[in-house]
Amino acid sequence: MHLGYEFTHFALTQERQRSVSVVEITSLTRTIDVSGAKQFNLKPAVDNNAGLEGIAWSAQSGLFVANEHSPSEIIHLPSTLISGLGPHATDHGNIMPRFLDNLPLDDISGLHFTEQAEQLLVLSDESRELLAIDADGTIHSQFDLSPGWFGFNPYLEQPEGVTMDNHGLIYIVGEPNNLLVLAPQ
Repeated sequence: MHLGYEFTHFALTQERQRSVSVVEITSLTRTIDVSGAKQFNLKPAVDNNAGLEGIAWSAQSGLFVANEHSPSEIIHLPSTLISGLGPHATDHGNIMPRFLDNLPLDDISGLHFTEQAEQLLVLSDESRELLAIDADGTIHSQFDLSPGWFGFNPYLEQPEGVTMDNHGLIYIVGEPNNLLVLAPQ
């Protein structure tokens, strides 16, 4: 993920700790130590598998992080917040993260930001939906991944991640070992 500095900065989520660490990885990196990294503790830690699940970056808008469920929400950290703070960032000053929590989804399993359309792709495993939303949470399109007309199930049993290439192809990965490619019409 390119965070506007160099191609050496990456944002890593720790699901149960509900934190994001921005680390530098170079050709000399052999291990990753987040103790000196810029860290954002977004929510209290959880003991179950219901923490941070997806992450997406936009050079214009910033970082989007999905909390899987309880509640299902997208936490938006503006790019000024990501670049403007030093290590162990916990005091956000006047810039507070925004939360989008009104989406009609049971969970959120993956995110991808499309710079061309300035929209966020939001994938849900439990709802079996792929949404395209804007930064305010307005739904612009919705794609049903459930069994039926397209017959994705049982092939795509558990959709977990989503991305899009420069040609508009959408790639959805699922467990165990599934890949679905959606082409624009």
